[in-house]
Amino acid sequence: MPEPKRLRVLQIAHDHRGPFVHVCAQYVKACEGHDVTTVYLAGDADDPARETTGGDVRFLGFEPGDLRGIKWALLAKVRQLFREAHYDIVIAHRYKSIYVAGVMSAFYPVPCVIGVLHEHGVLSRPTRSLFFSFWRPGLHAVAVSDSVARSAAADCAALADGRLSTLYHCIEPAQSDTWHSREEARQALGIDGSRFVLGSVGRLVSKKRYDLLIGALTRVGDAELVLVGDGGERSRLEALVGKLGLSQQVRFVGHMPNASRYLRAFDAFVMTSGAEEAFGIVLLEAMLAGVPIVCSDAPGPAEALGDAGLQFRDGDEASLAERVAEMISASPSTRAGYVKAGRERVLGRFSPGRFREAFWSMPPVRALQNG
Repeated sequence: MPEPKRLRVLQIAHDHRGPFVHVCAQYVKACEGHDVTTVYLAGDADDPARETTGGDVRFLGFEPGDLRGIKWALLAKVRQLFREAHYDIVIAHRYKSIYVAGVMSAFYPVPCVIGVLHEHGVLSRPTRSLFFSFWRPGLHAVAVSDSVARSAAADCAALADGRLSTLYHCIEPAQSDTWHSREEARQALGIDGSRFVLGSVGRLVSKKRYDLLIGALTRVGDAELVLVGDGGERSRLEALVGKLGLSQQVRFVGHMPNASRYLRAFDAFVMTSGAEEAFGIVLLEAMLAGVPIVCSDAPGPAEALGDAGLQFRDGDEASLAERVAEMISASPSTRAGYVKAGRERVLGRFSPGRFREAFWSMPPVRALQNG
């Protein structure tokens, strides 16, 4: 039997901020055994990002603002990549990268072009829907959750004809071996353990709804809240904490690189993002860290958590407070049950092996292999 063809794969991402370096790394791992080049359009060269991503990594060095609109300099640089190699698969993350990949594929034929949709409403603009429908009808869309897939299908009817797949993010179980123990994490975050510790990790931006969590804290008694992350909402949230008299219960520790290393410091993890949240990789990290979870019942987060924790009604402060209080008062065995269910869910549904299998089973990728 002949050996499987070694494919050339090009992956294009907007930048390597936030979770995207880990997202790109999971595609590189899924394509192990093939030649993979990952290109970050924005951001300077970064050795940790290069190492985490794996494979051949290029940094084009554009500023994020430089990528708005049609940028000929960007197209020219990406064109060089397409000229130097014939790619069998192109994977593009977020719409700007999808647009660039689509334009290039019009001049340099690529058997399989995949556009990964990371948010709801990506194709809500008519021009974007038309791009998928008529100008580049060969593009295959990949949604990071079923709720994103439903959003894309509603905005672009052309995707209904076998051109849309859901491919959940994955997480490598072994990476938790390098995370801090509970004691180490608590020492690093300055947690003394006198209260039940609620924790959350993420950018301090409006869509994360940390104001809802801070408000709920007034209803649940003597618990401590630790927020890991930074962003434009920080000053407003700090003012809210002061106004509600919670200065002794809420701590902002700011941005911490590789924040997942500190998850074991928390007695419970809380994610308050609502319908804008497409999935929630941090929920996978919390489950892998062995921390019980409270999150909203919005479609994206609910798909990630399933029944491995407690869900509150999206946007409802009273419901959130009830669920947090329920978690605080739960017996150790009940919380251990959530932890066990979470780990089983991660290993069974969101493992790299499951991701790889799903990737190579998608219609355009399977057709390329069979061809």
